[in-house]
Amino acid sequence: MWKHPTLKRPSSVTLVSLGPSREEFCMSMQEPVPAVPPGDEVWTLNRGVWHVPHDLLFVMDHIQGEADHYPEYGARLWRHDKPIITSDTAEGWPGHVTAFPFAEIDAWQRESVGATHGDWFHNSLAYILLYAAYIGVQELTVWGADYHHHRSGRVEDGHPNVAYWAGVLERVGLRVRVPSASTFLGANQRDYIYGYREDPRDAARLRRERFRTLVA
Repeated sequence: MWKHPTLKRPSSVTLVSLGPSREEFCMSMQEPVPAVPPGDEVWTLNRGVWHVPHDLLFVMDHIQGEADHYPEYGARLWRHDKPIITSDTAEGWPGHVTAFPFAEIDAWQRESVGATHGDWFHNSLAYILLYAAYIGVQELTVWGADYHHHRSGRVEDGHPNVAYWAGVLERVGLRVRVPSASTFLGANQRDYIYGYREDPRDAARLRRERFRTLVA
């Protein structure tokens, strides 16, 4: 029986990745009364161990491989005072490092979610979203998952996969919220038609009235 490593049952979670919109969340948390209140727990991943105050850290890369390549980072993970969930077996690591419950979540997903593409996971966030739904999180607010780069227009690989899971998991009650500062799920273009800053239908109405006047 899987136990969430914090030994809590969070219904709302703030997930902070490392993209630009992370700064807005972190700056808010330095205020006496945060303008962006966190959820029951704050989760982050990878190098967020240094930058984001959190309750749970995900290292979905091979944790021993990370330590072998980056000794300072590995030592920080080894000495961390918060629980870590990793894709590795965690063999030989301290007790605060736990292996991701792949088998349990796969069985749950097949029975409770029934996603058409249930074996389709391209990056860490997809796994984290599924994990949140699995433990009963109802609201997940995502900061810093800025896959779309404003200046270049480039979209990082993996965003469609995470967007897919965000939509699929609504069927089991996981609401994914995104701040307007983020490009995750195209949130920075909300309230616009095809991303237009002004509703193009307004101009169309004026032209249509002119057209009707001319043909009357």
